Amino acid sequence: EMVQQTFHRTRLESGDPTPEEEEFDLHRVVEEAIQPSKSLAPHHGMALHSKLSSDLPERVVGDPLRLSQLLEGMLQAAFRLAHDGEVHFEARRKEGGGTRYRVEFRVCLKGEEIPHDQRAMLFDSLNGKPLANMELLAPQNRDLVISNRLAELLGGSFELAEDLEGNPCFILDLPLKRPPPARRPEPPAENVQPTPKARVLLVEDNAVNQMITLSMLKALGCEVELAKGGEEAVAKAGQQRFDLIFMDCHMPGTDGFAASRRIREQERSEDRSRTPIIALTADIHDGIREHCQRTGMDDYISKPYSREDLARALARWLSGRETPETAPAEPAASPQQEQVLDKARLDSLRSMGHERGASLLEKAARYYIDHTPEELGRLRQAIEDGMAEQIRLIAHNLKSSSDMLGATGIAREFGRLEKMALEHRLEEAPQRLQAAEKLLPVVMEALEEALQADDAQVKPVPEQVEANGRILLVDDDPAFRLVTAASLREAGFVVTEATNGKDALATIATDPPELILLDALMEDIDGFEICARIQQDPGTRQIPVLMVTGLDDIDSVHKAFQAGAAGFITKPVNYPVLIHRIRFQLRVARESVELRESREQLAMAQQLARLGHWRWEPAKARFEVSEQLARICELDLDHWESSLENFIGLVDPEDREQLRLNIRLALEEGSIKPLDYRIVTAGGRRLYIHQELTMPAPGTLLGTVQDITRQYESEQKIRKLAYSDELTGLASRSYFQRHLEDTINIAGRHQEKFSLLYLDLDSFKDINDTLGHDVGDELLKVVAGRLSKVLRKTDFA
Repeated sequence: EMVQQTFHRTRLESGDPTPEEEEFDLHRVVEEAIQPSKSLAPHHGMALHSKLSSDLPERVVGDPLRLSQLLEGMLQAAFRLAHDGEVHFEARRKEGGGTRYRVEFRVCLKGEEIPHDQRAMLFDSLNGKPLANMELLAPQNRDLVISNRLAELLGGSFELAEDLEGNPCFILDLPLKRPPPARRPEPPAENVQPTPKARVLLVEDNAVNQMITLSMLKALGCEVELAKGGEEAVAKAGQQRFDLIFMDCHMPGTDGFAASRRIREQERSEDRSRTPIIALTADIHDGIREHCQRTGMDDYISKPYSREDLARALARWLSGRETPETAPAEPAASPQQEQVLDKARLDSLRSMGHERGASLLEKAARYYIDHTPEELGRLRQAIEDGMAEQIRLIAHNLKSSSDMLGATGIAREFGRLEKMALEHRLEEAPQRLQAAEKLLPVVMEALEEALQADDAQVKPVPEQVEANGRILLVDDDPAFRLVTAASLREAGFVVTEATNGKDALATIATDPPELILLDALMEDIDGFEICARIQQDPGTRQIPVLMVTGLDDIDSVHKAFQAGAAGFITKPVNYPVLIHRIRFQLRVARESVELRESREQLAMAQQLARLGHWRWEPAKARFEVSEQLARICELDLDHWESSLENFIGLVDPEDREQLRLNIRLALEEGSIKPLDYRIVTAGGRRLYIHQELTMPAPGTLLGTVQDITRQYESEQKIRKLAYSDELTGLASRSYFQRHLEDTINIAGRHQEKFSLLYLDLDSFKDINDTLGHDVGDELLKVVAGRLSKVLRKTDFA
């Protein structure tokens, strides 16, 4: 039933059980799926290492939500099976023929050994065998059952295997479709005319890039020579003459920058004419042009590039219209070069958040059209005033809202402005602003066309969704809040909004949410500072925080996690993935709260019952005592060396051998027996202890210990009252009489003899009558004391 409920919940969260097919960024989905486990690993004393191979396809067609669930399930099972050490995650492409890729995801437990019986259960769950008592399955088995079903649903396979070192591994083999080729508007005809007989040297170490780029250049009429590395490029450039060189920047050994320097040195030493060198690079930061020029390159094309990009470079550098000494200005994005709006993002907004007949696309686009010109005016004023911080904040928000609507070209311009402001390089800011202002009317016209197309469609009636979590959304960008809040409410979350850091802290203090979505960059208090304050407050540090921002540099990611964030989401947001991440974080947070409360209740109950425990693993020479047992024994765990012998050293010398025998019989013969013994605490107090032994795992002994000193003392008092005379400490009259009768009967049965000494105190009545009963009592105690001194242990008095 538990497995069925869990699987049913997973299906509900995923929607229709039929797999979805949509194009998505595989790298992004994988990284966002593993990030929660990577964040939680240090709290469990473990480490998660991830590796995405270089040949892993970037964009694929499949079901991103279920893939994310699968990867999270694999990691959850791994963490439940692992006790300490490392978990390694790897994603790689196995093959990619035809219209499909085959991708393998592997999770390995380094240094862990799964017991044989547990491994058999895991194999049963993965092989689909009927499992009795499904409700009794361990959590890791339930995770794997769900993962196995999801893998089958997606047409893949899921198995438990071992790597070359014998470490247990979960392996997911999944087919993913290749995306259809992106359609790009054709540039002007003069830019794509073939360049007959142009001799080009292509320097590229990646085999796939070699094949594609060679094909593009040959289609443009070029005669192409290939160099597979920097050294070969320098050699061929010295031996042959080329009209132009396309140079990959990052290669093993001699990279493109070093090769370009050496080619320029050759040209100067041999007094040869300068050959244009065009860099091919995935580095698209603002300083890349200057870096290329310093190393002798003339221009650059950012990856991924198209045939048209190569054609434009050939036309620019082989037509004689520009000289190598004057590098052209960085081209601004234009509607002729790329699709103005990303259709996939528009469709995503159309499908979400229908509220009172209006889709999220309509609300977000209207807000963008109404407010962006005003924000652009503020940006222009900030540039004129040279206010770098103001430029950064305005450009950041404009980039976010543009990206959210799929206006990637203008978003790129705003992103460049943001980075310029961050680095205080404002010389080219007016040109970038001019490029954005040129694109804005085109973007707004495209949005109007999209809205007109929406008007012809019937708006669905919003459905009532049961609330499943309270979220605080903190962002100073109204457009982002509008879209995100509507998406979360449609998914069933109760959303409270805060426009700045001050309001967010006030809301957290008065009405703490279950999860916080927090923008990193805000004008008053940034998200990193807010996150740090949340972690400093014991009352709020358990609230998970997801940082949501357009910053994608590694320093910002590190800064977010150092501040205590549970995760990091980059804009533009993939809302189905975000919603899944939120549900995962809420489950983790709720389970953590339940676990913490259970531990607190258990600790309180153990403290009241004077209970503690010790755990011994002889094979690992590991002995641990609980905090409760340390408190009972008055031990300082920071200074006490934890070992079995040191613990036995606390036991009364008369009881030590009995305790050693009790432990040895339990380990060697499985003889589990309770035991009472005495200990002397570090503070010198003598305690009476009752101990029960169990073996939670082979070779591991757990001793549950209870302080029964009070119980023992109470029993002794009761025994003394029942069998002893309160005045003399000798046996009471009734007890003496019963013991005498038993002794007579035993002697009669065995034909034995025993002696009885009866003492009478002469004139005792006179003492009571003349001196008083108090003096008489003292006399009785003196006589009893003298008798006790001369009696043997076998005597009874």
